[in-house]
Formats: sequence, C-alpha cells, structure tokens
Amino acid sequence: MRKYSVLIILIIGLLSVQNISAQLAEGSFQNKRNAASTFKRNCFGADIGIGDLDYEVGAYWGVKYIYNLNSYLGIDVVGLNFLAKTSDAESSIVGQAMTGFRCNTGSLGRNISIYSIFRGGYGLCNEDQYSPCCEFEVGLKFSPKLYIGYTYNYQEVNSHTYDYYQNSLNSSFIKIGIVL
Repeated sequence: MRKYSVLIILIIGLLSVQNISAQLAEGSFQNKRNAASTFKRNCFGADIGIGDLDYEVGAYWGVKYIYNLNSYLGIDVVGLNFLAKTSDAESSIVGQAMTGFRCNTGSLGRNISIYSIFRGGYGLCNEDQYSPCCEFEVGLKFSPKLYIGYTYNYQEVNSHTYDYYQNSLNSSFIKIGIVL
C-alpha cells in the first residue's frame, strides 16, 4: 500500500506541473487577475496532522518559511517538522529540518486549487543520530491561506524505537495547514 501511495503522489505532482505549464502558456487574464490579488511573495506556514507513524497513531506538527516565485511555484526555504507516536510521545519524537519545492495549479473554481510539495532534509531521532528524510505532499488549497493534504514522510532510522521497517521510518498523515 505504501509503495502505491508514493506512486500516486508522484503522478499527481507531475500532473500539477503539467497543468501549471499549460496555464502559463495559456495566460488567461482572469487567472492572472485572481492570482495577483491573493499572491504573497514571502510568508510563513504552519500545519498539524494525524495519521500512521510506523503502524501506530502519530501526530505531526510543522512550521515553514515559504518564498513564492510566482503564484504557481514556490520554495519551502526552511521547514521544521515534529513527528511523534501518540502512545509514547516523549521517547518517540522525531525532529526534521527540510527544504523543497511546491507547485500550485490555477483556480479550479471558487479559489480551490491542487498543490503538491516535495521536501528533503535531515532528521534527528536520538540524541546524536541525524539521518536523511524526505516528504511528498499533495492536497487541496481552499483559499490562499487554508489547505488540507495527504503527506508521506520517509526517514532512515537506526533505533530500537522504530525498527519495524528495517531501519526506516515510514509515516503518512492527513494535514491541515494555514499560511500566515
């Protein structure tokens, strides 16, 4: 199931990029006017989520600084994520620092659009254990400030706390976020 969810996220991300390039080539006046009225170059974002963390219920908290190149493409300059199992949050917390790209489609009607994000970076699981991590996200933006999405997060781990998946931490979350 996890293999297919990553494949589905990648396909949706590629379709988002294809839709962006088609809209940029078309250059409709209405989309440009709507995008200009809600477009912010620099902004901060925060999100929370709940989902599967190594086959247990987990929680997700994140904050990020976003630099938008235009209304369709942006860069998550730096983002901090915290993941933890709800049953044992104190010993299972994982901190991650990531950077990445985000793509938005044009308005699908009433300011609703599809977005996709790819981020990569490093995470801290234990006291001195840093390991690479990545995250794929796809979802719906209901306004320029509110979004809901599905996130798949992967991190290399060498710990007895997360040992089910051969030294890796796989998680998937449903998240709600705001752009400040």
